[in-house]
Amino acid sequence: MRFTLIQILRLTLIVLFAFLFTFSFSFSANAQESDEPAAKVQVPDAAMRQVVNRVLKWYFKPPRDKKTIYLASDAVKEDWLPKIENIEFRLLSNDKFRELRRVAYFFTETQAKDGSYHLGFAKGDSCSYTGDFWHFRIVRGKVHLWENGSVGGGCSDAA
Repeated sequence: MRFTLIQILRLTLIVLFAFLFTFSFSFSANAQESDEPAAKVQVPDAAMRQVVNRVLKWYFKPPRDKKTIYLASDAVKEDWLPKIENIEFRLLSNDKFRELRRVAYFFTETQAKDGSYHLGFAKGDSCSYTGDFWHFRIVRGKVHLWENGSVGGGCSDAA
């Protein structure tokens, strides 16, 4: 079966228009989804306990002298905190953290994408902070956790 040049061009145009139509529909659907506020991500307590425990053990090694680490987060539970020699973790509510205007460590809100979760662990105050970005997956009840980049933010005085 032989096709003429006109038949090939028509077929090419039909395929091209079909592709463009599909792509534009997909693009507009994604744009609409991003306009809506993201739903709060629910991570099982057992998984969050593993994440919090392992991240804190990664950052804090036993010092010679006793040390107090302020950890600001309404989402972290006391029993998730690791026991590290000579370190006392003190939890601050987010409201208390903003009120005291002191430097503390904190976890950013957990988000989910493509079957994995991510959150930041940072040090700073209620205006500016820097830290690391962590990703994790839950596979058969175990957390697979890895550091992946930096996280940070700051306030600006808009005039």
